[in-house]
Amino acid sequence: MLPGIQIEAPYASEDSDFVELFPGSSAPGFFAWTVPLDEKVSRIGLALEPGIACKSGNGENSPLSYLEKLLHSNPHVKARYAGGMTDFVVGGIPIGPQEKTFSDGVLLAGDAAGQTKPTSGGGIYTGAFAAKIAGKVAAEAALGGDTSARRLSEYDRLWRKGLAKELDIGMKIHDYMGKLEDTQLNELIGSLNTPSILNMITEYGDMDHPSVLMRKLMFSGNSLRLMKAFGTFLKTLF
Repeated sequence: MLPGIQIEAPYASEDSDFVELFPGSSAPGFFAWTVPLDEKVSRIGLALEPGIACKSGNGENSPLSYLEKLLHSNPHVKARYAGGMTDFVVGGIPIGPQEKTFSDGVLLAGDAAGQTKPTSGGGIYTGAFAAKIAGKVAAEAALGGDTSARRLSEYDRLWRKGLAKELDIGMKIHDYMGKLEDTQLNELIGSLNTPSILNMITEYGDMDHPSVLMRKLMFSGNSLRLMKAFGTFLKTLF
């Protein structure tokens, strides 16, 4: 469960069609973000790896403290943040699917099932995909008069068939990226900053299906360059 925090606040975006991400020490284990609502207002937030906020009893490692550092100490954000806020939310982002998402008369989908994407914390696509299957299985079970765990296990099998592989790859990416220091992240991002790789990311990048891009990168003419940057990580994905 990633503890997270987000505000809606005055923020001057350079381009309101793009979000900004701040990985590394800005939000250890995950990342911070700014998501423009328009050129003058953005949603600014972050989430942390579980346990980070518990390392200190005085709140200095809390999501709020990291957000305050982002707003007032990060030069890029500080220059664009005008102060104050119009909305404030906190919550947890569950990542990593539950071992079992069905029981007698019960089906779990979305956050309750841990079907959020480990790479981004989003869950609209994955939740909707699983919910569609859950609705079909639940309706057929109810009409047939059998809502036992055995009957409803079909839902668990079907949603995992469609999502489990991507969620597993996403979790491996999450775990790998969360362990990198700022200097390592800079080197990694720098290794991707070539015209051919950026074009490939633009063409094949998909937040809901990260394996598509990873395969393209692995078997491209840039594979040697990427292996040097990622080490043996790419080999563990498939």
